[in-house]
Amino acid sequence: MLQAIIRFSVRRNVLVLLAALLVAVVGVLSIRRTPMDAVPDLSENQVIVFAEWAGHGPLEIESRVTRQISLALQALPQVTAVRGSSDMGYSLVHVIFEDAVSPQRARAVLREQLAGLAAELPAGVIPQLAADGIATGQIYWYTVESGRSDLAELRRIQDEQIAPLLATVPGVAEVASVGGVHAEVRIQVNPTLLVEHRLTLSELTRQLQSAETAGGQVLQKGGAEYVLQLRSIPGEDTEQLLERWRERVIRCGDGAVVLLGSLGDVSLSAAPRRGAFEKDGSECVAGIVHMRHGGNVPEVTGAVVEKLAEIGGSLPADVRIVPCYDRRPLIGGAVRTVARTLVEALAIAAICVLIVLRHVRSWLVIAVTLPMCVLGTFAAMLVLQAAGLLTIQTNIMSLAGIVISIGVLVDSSIVMTENVMHRLQQRFGDRPVQGEIGEDVVAACALVGRPVFFSILVMLVSFVPVFALGGH
Repeated sequence: MLQAIIRFSVRRNVLVLLAALLVAVVGVLSIRRTPMDAVPDLSENQVIVFAEWAGHGPLEIESRVTRQISLALQALPQVTAVRGSSDMGYSLVHVIFEDAVSPQRARAVLREQLAGLAAELPAGVIPQLAADGIATGQIYWYTVESGRSDLAELRRIQDEQIAPLLATVPGVAEVASVGGVHAEVRIQVNPTLLVEHRLTLSELTRQLQSAETAGGQVLQKGGAEYVLQLRSIPGEDTEQLLERWRERVIRCGDGAVVLLGSLGDVSLSAAPRRGAFEKDGSECVAGIVHMRHGGNVPEVTGAVVEKLAEIGGSLPADVRIVPCYDRRPLIGGAVRTVARTLVEALAIAAICVLIVLRHVRSWLVIAVTLPMCVLGTFAAMLVLQAAGLLTIQTNIMSLAGIVISIGVLVDSSIVMTENVMHRLQQRFGDRPVQGEIGEDVVAACALVGRPVFFSILVMLVSFVPVFALGGH
């Protein structure tokens, strides 16, 4: 079999050269399209389930939310572990799947299971899946700064204008907002007035939690229909917002109808905070962009930067978006360092071969083989990715593996080339090589082809136990 392949390659050298050229072209394209990162993602194949229950402590959330979700999810097929944690106001459940399960399949299974869990959880608790990102998915940070706007206004701009538009960029899993303050309407009612109107605090809360909009059918006038609807005023300022809340109609237990403003004080204040974001000693508002699973960091980050430039043109004149962290320089520096080492290794190997063989044409065969093997590796990565079988990132570990393999590639090429030179030396001596030498080349390559093949095979088999190791 090996001898037939060698004979075909020697006899059809034009086809071999065309195939090598095709592999080189595909390899160059693969270098541009293969996902790139500084370090590989070594995190577990996990999906996070998040459930919020405001106003409740960790112990209560643990017993009524976290435990219920964990029990319902730990029996799912191909789930290796379920880890839950409870904090003030929310629950986090980490579901670990087997490595063979794709992220899309894992999320689909969890959505189906969580859909039937609502009856076992407290009212208002709706478990949700966290963003489809990875542990190393924070690819870009930025801050929202202004010379006049306060932190509450900057946080509103980040949450309502920047983050929703940025989330539409392909490859972005989530845009997390940090820092700033959330403005909230605070209502301090007078207990005496509540008793006087026979109105309980729970009833007042129920009325305030009613919908902000209400349908009013239609009004026919002058041959036309006018839709009636009670709704909030778009673009209203703070005073208009507070005035609208003060004029909310409240039905009391004694039959009276009063305005909310007559029952207490309505004001705008900052919601309680449990953290802040600081830059250069000053507190500010920031956004953190998380990349979706399987994305290409440089490509997604470039699209994010372009989108931010587009969004910046629609913001108020005094508001600006300032980059805070960009992973592309880190990736570029790490990959360039290893790539430079790869080029140096290729050059050193080629020079050493030239010194040993002292034959330019033979040296040229080996010198071309080395980069062709590297390009062939990238071509195989692109083919596997296109077929949906495996996605291998370009990072310092994958490039380092190629660097280490150069020694093996040089050994195989030297053995084959030197044996051909030895065969031709026996036939022609010191005379120039003339005539048909195809059979001599086939015989020389076939003589060492099998030992070279099995030596490489033994080396590959020695790595098989690595793939049998479990855990992370």
